[in-house]
Amino acid sequence: VDKDGRVFATYALGVCVRAYAPDGKQLLSFGAHDAGHENFSLPSGMVTDAKGRLWVVDMLRGVVAVFRLDPSDAGLLEQSFVTFAIGGFGQRAGDLAYPSGIAGDGATRIYVVESTGARVQAFEIFSGPDSGKAN
Repeated sequence: VDKDGRVFATYALGVCVRAYAPDGKQLLSFGAHDAGHENFSLPSGMVTDAKGRLWVVDMLRGVVAVFRLDPSDAGLLEQSFVTFAIGGFGQRAGDLAYPSGIAGDGATRIYVVESTGARVQAFEIFSGPDSGKAN
């Protein structure tokens, strides 16, 4: 749930990412089980940050993809890929081994939980103009 009360959900089948208004109206849906930046292998969680970006964990790809959310003229949301992702499969700091969950502090950090290795990693969100990159 983001600061505006919108509910975000990941789905293992069909359209992978969906957002709903507090009244239940669907605002956004995107992503399929396919190749490409806007698609997923197994989305397993997401969080929004203070800039309204959506960070989506993909467990099988070992990455967190970042999307910008913009309101449309129809009152819905439109997503655009912010051309970066964090992680990549591995065991070093910054790599992700089957990430299964994500949380944020609402300001400057996101936390990614891995299902193997019993590890939680913290990433600091840079504050440049829509950079959103994590360190």
